[in-house]
Amino acid sequence: MDAGEKSPMEVVVLLLAGAIGTGVLVLPKAMAAVGYGTMVGLLSVGCLISATTTWMLLMAVAAVKAEAGQCNLKSQLIETDGQGEVQLTKKPFSLNYAQLLARATSERVAMVLDFMLIFYAGGAVVTYFLFVADFVQHLSFWPECLTVNKTILLMAAITYPFTLFRTVGKLAKLSSLVLFSISFLTFGIWFRAPSAVETRSSPVSAAHDVDKVGMVLCICIYSFVWHTNAVGVAQELYNPTPARCLAISVGATSLLALFYGFIAFGGYWSWGDQVGDSIVRMYDADDPLFTAIRLSLTASLIIATIINVFPLRESCINLVGKVVAGYDPSMTARAGWSFGVIAVAACTAIAYPTVVKIISLLGGTVGPFVAIIWPTVISKMVLSEGWWRVALAVLLPVSLYMNLAALGFLGSAIN
Repeated sequence: MDAGEKSPMEVVVLLLAGAIGTGVLVLPKAMAAVGYGTMVGLLSVGCLISATTTWMLLMAVAAVKAEAGQCNLKSQLIETDGQGEVQLTKKPFSLNYAQLLARATSERVAMVLDFMLIFYAGGAVVTYFLFVADFVQHLSFWPECLTVNKTILLMAAITYPFTLFRTVGKLAKLSSLVLFSISFLTFGIWFRAPSAVETRSSPVSAAHDVDKVGMVLCICIYSFVWHTNAVGVAQELYNPTPARCLAISVGATSLLALFYGFIAFGGYWSWGDQVGDSIVRMYDADDPLFTAIRLSLTASLIIATIINVFPLRESCINLVGKVVAGYDPSMTARAGWSFGVIAVAACTAIAYPTVVKIISLLGGTVGPFVAIIWPTVISKMVLSEGWWRVALAVLLPVSLYMNLAALGFLGSAIN
C-alpha cells in the first residue's frame, strides 16, 4: 500500500515498533522497586495517558488531512504533458509533529518541540545502541575483538542504510518483527521462570518503597512514548475516521500494556530484588533460548532505531528551515542528516553508557512534554473548549509531578 493507504492493523504495528524498545527491558527492575501491585497501577496510568494523547494526535492529523482535501487546488502541482496540455497532480501529503504543533500554536512553540524531539529521540536511539551492544556481547559466539564500543559503531553502520527512505511507511512489513520479538521475550521469561524462582533469594511483594513511585512512573511513561513517530504514522492511515482513531489508540496501548505487565511481573517473580538493569542480562550466555531471544531483540531494536531516526532527522531539518527560508533538502542531503544523527547517537552511547539514568531522565523531563503536554495543546484543534480545559486540568499536574521526580525534587532514584 502507498502512503495514506495503511489499514488500522498496519498502523498499530508501526506504532508498536516505535514504542517497544529499551523501556520494556527495565520494567522488571522498576517493578522490583515499588512492588507488583503498585507497578500495575502505574502501567495502567501510563496506558490511559498514552491512549488519550495518541487519540488526540491521530484526530488532529485527520483534521489537517481533511482540510487539505477540501483545498485541492492548494495541494496540487501544475504540470505539462509535453504537448502544452496542463495537468493537475496531487502533491504528497506531509506533516510532522512540530508542523502540527505550529498549526495549533505558533512557529516559535514548534521550534521548542523540535529541540525537545532532537533530545528525546536522540536519547532513545542512544539507549537502543547500548542495549543492542549488551545483547550481542552476551552471545557465546560473539567475537571478543568486537568490544562494546566497536559493537555500537557496527550497529550504527548496519542501521544507516535503512534510514534512506523518505518516509517511515516503507518499514511497515519489517515492523512486525518487533511484535514477534516482544512475544518471544515474554515466552522466554515465563518459560524459564520456574527454574529461576527456585534459586531466587528475595521475596516479591505487592507494594513497597513508595518513595520511588515518581521515578517508576517516569519509566512507565517512557515505555509508552511513540508520540515522536505517531504523527508520521497517522498519515499512513486510510480513512482516518474518529472510530478508527479511537480503536487504534486504545487497541495499541492496551496490547502494549499487556505485554509490559507480563514481562515486568515475569522478570520480578523470577529474580526478585536481584533483577538487573536489563532483564535479558539475567540469563546465561549459553542458554539457547535466550541466545535466540537476544538475536531477535537485536533485530527489533535496530528496526526501532531506524524508525526513531526519521522524526529526529526531520526535527533537525525543521530547525534549519527556520533559519534558511524554503530549505527543502534533497534525498542526498537527507542521507547526510541521517548519517549525522546516527553518528552523534553512537558517540554519545560510547561516552555515556548508563542506561537506567538516561531512561529515567528522558521519561521524566522531555517525556511529559512529548507524550502529554504538546498532544494536549494540539487537541484544541479537535476538542470543544470545555473538554480541552478538562484535559489540561487533568494532564498538566501529572506532567509537573514527573518533571519534579525526574529532577530529584520528589522521591528517590532507582538503584
